[in-house]
Amino acid sequence: MPMQINLHPEIKRYVEAEVAAGHFSDADSVVNSAVLALRAEQSDEPSVKHRAYLRARLDEALASLDRGEGRPWCAEQIKQRIGDQAASPGE
Repeated sequence: MPMQINLHPEIKRYVEAEVAAGHFSDADSVVNSAVLALRAEQSDEPSVKHRAYLRARLDEALASLDRGEGRPWCAEQIKQRIGDQAASPGE
């Protein structure tokens, strides 16, 4: 169920600036990311922190795609790069 919240004007401006800069696709994503970060900060459980980190990275990536900043990719090229990195971990 949707929740309506009232933000302090300074926080509201910050949320709007994050969306305008393209860091997030909408205000909901900014607030969700912030709450997940707070939850991770307050948690002693490593998996919660890791999920929050991954979710924040995913939100950033999705916003980047929304801005048209995506690049075409080829699964075989990615596999090759991973294989090359695994073969030479010291570089």
